[in-house]
Amino acid sequence: MKINILPRLAQTKVINKAVNWALKEKTVTKNNVTTKITNYSKMQATFPNCFMVFVQALQCYFLNKSEEMPKERKIPLILNNTYSCTLALTTGLIFKNPIQKMTAKIIHQAETVYANNPHKTNLINGIKTGIPFLTAAVLFQYIGPVIATPLSTQTTKWLAKKGYIDLSKSKKHNK
Repeated sequence: MKINILPRLAQTKVINKAVNWALKEKTVTKNNVTTKITNYSKMQATFPNCFMVFVQALQCYFLNKSEEMPKERKIPLILNNTYSCTLALTTGLIFKNPIQKMTAKIIHQAETVYANNPHKTNLINGIKTGIPFLTAAVLFQYIGPVIATPLSTQTTKWLAKKGYIDLSKSKKHNK
């Protein structure tokens, strides 16, 4: 007999408090326009960032626990993951408004050019999701190899020089 834990979990006080928090509405006024926004919609906007940080932390944890990787390679890789994720997310947040303005401008141009096209809504939806996605992909693919790798190498050398970490060759892997 299988026991489904989800209904029991949904009736707990913690889940009820979380749901009530997520559904709570706030009135926001911006540019003389008043709208109601829920905590859930704000949470949806920040979820990708939280997810990326979680994945990065999980990678660092498994890298640190790995016994197959030499000790002297673990710290630079952990720092590289940390710098890549942090720099990409920070850069994305810094350029959020210019990216949104550029996306709105491209959408406006597409609406005028494809005014009579029956697939206009699909095109607009593709632009809305495609431009931010491509921007994020470029940030993660560019920042990692070009900026984070040399930065993590220099940080590792500095930490070893100051004596905070020991990068001496491990006996198991360097016989």
